[in-house]
Amino acid sequence: MKTFGVILVTAFSIAVSMAAVAVQPNATHPDHPGKCYHETSKTALSPGETKSLPGTCLEGSCSESYTLTLTGCGVYILDDSNCEDIGQDLSKDYPECCKKYKCVIDGKVTYA
Repeated sequence: MKTFGVILVTAFSIAVSMAAVAVQPNATHPDHPGKCYHETSKTALSPGETKSLPGTCLEGSCSESYTLTLTGCGVYILDDSNCEDIGQDLSKDYPECCKKYKCVIDGKVTYA
């Protein structure tokens, strides 16, 4: 099993969410030569390719040196009595799969 190094956690204040980025160097697999391989999703990516990884809420990007960069949702908690945690939807691609909150303020429904 390869170890992931978390190199960056960035808060995007406009979207009121967080993203997490991890980097996996030498993300190769003998059954998929010339590609990056993500073990959890069983997904091979060509160098220069970026795509959502099935069964996860991650986007993978493969570099020319076979470094796999994984971008995920990060973690945030919205503490507002007007909002309800409606969870993640792993059937959707990243970032639509990220945890969401349904908020009702002055009769208007919004999602954060």
